[in-house]
Amino acid sequence: MAREAPQDDRQSALPDPASGTQGRERTGKRHRLAVVTSHPIQYQAPLFRELARRPEVDLTVFFCSDHGLTERLDPGFGQSFKWDVPLVEGYRYELLPNRSPHPGPENGFLGEFNPALLPRLARGGFDAVLVHGYAYASCWLAFAAAKLGGARLLMRAEAHLLEPRPRWKRAAKAAILRPAFKIVDAGLAIGTLNHEYYRHYGISPLKLVHAPYSVDNDYFAAEADRWRATRTAIRRELGLPEDVPVVLFCGKLIPKKRPLDLLEALSRTSRVPPIHALVVGDGLLRPECETFVRSKLPGRVAFAGFQNQASLPKMYAAADLLVLPSEIEPWGLVVNEAMASGLPAVVSTAVGAAADLVRPGETGDIFTVGDVEALARSLEAICRPEKLRACSVAARERMARWSLRETADGIVRALEG
Repeated sequence: MAREAPQDDRQSALPDPASGTQGRERTGKRHRLAVVTSHPIQYQAPLFRELARRPEVDLTVFFCSDHGLTERLDPGFGQSFKWDVPLVEGYRYELLPNRSPHPGPENGFLGEFNPALLPRLARGGFDAVLVHGYAYASCWLAFAAAKLGGARLLMRAEAHLLEPRPRWKRAAKAAILRPAFKIVDAGLAIGTLNHEYYRHYGISPLKLVHAPYSVDNDYFAAEADRWRATRTAIRRELGLPEDVPVVLFCGKLIPKKRPLDLLEALSRTSRVPPIHALVVGDGLLRPECETFVRSKLPGRVAFAGFQNQASLPKMYAAADLLVLPSEIEPWGLVVNEAMASGLPAVVSTAVGAAADLVRPGETGDIFTVGDVEALARSLEAICRPEKLRACSVAARERMARWSLRETADGIVRALEG
């Protein structure tokens, strides 16, 4: 069923002069763009709204699942919830019937099987079809439908080459992706490592377009600043002292996120006043993390539990520095959110965002994944008042050039060929 979301007056406005599109020659054409994606996602909705405002784009988003629109159990967080921010407002979308016997993106390749994509895209008169990833059967249906309908096929994926895989898996993946990627008309590179990924699987650099992985920077900056005015009260509410540096972990408490690495590193620091931590999130490792804190970090760590999207700026306002020690992290949009909120970021070498957003000593630091001693040294070096202030300014300056405007500009360039 197609739904036309309410549009604001900017739908027919001229492009924002700050978007970087004014100096580029325009074709004058309004491009009919179909976006195929798994389900409504809190990170994608702001981009769809930005695209819908562009006069060059006539956008329709096709969702293969209603996951995210209703309350569901998230195994990673270990609880049921639904996102508390608008997911389907400000742009046109269609929710397609999912014919999978086990529907849902959590159920793997066949969790999303939407045969209606074929006739809808092939006969829809679209100029281009943008497909998010290739993890589900419906992604491949969308590839076929784009070609049947004579539309340009745009690919957007989060993948990079950092994750170690057995040789046979690498060979099998190459055997599938190299032929498939030959039909891609434009690869939308979300960052440096993603660009290398596309090149590795045979997409010509002439077909690659920079469309950075971004969040609504203005929202996070404004909300964090608003909450920062009551920072003392927020810290008191969380059980954190006002006059100490606070590092933030924000994510699922699961093995691949390695939250215990942060706690272990914190126990090895000796800075005065002592560095504290705020842990936002929940999951399998929470009991183990709490046990570690009682044993080695009593009084220095606050557990805030799961926080929905609207509450995150309050957490960013309470902290001074983000730490993301993951061993597998295709990008890590929490880095974008934190830096837009004025927090530098210390991340592991497995975090995809590191190559583009984290400049050691300037906007944060990068340490080898699993090297707890190196993480402790990074915390000691950055958690000084003057260093935190300088890195905070640099973080916001970096994000000013990594925004939804740049992402939408890249997609428009891909549409114009």
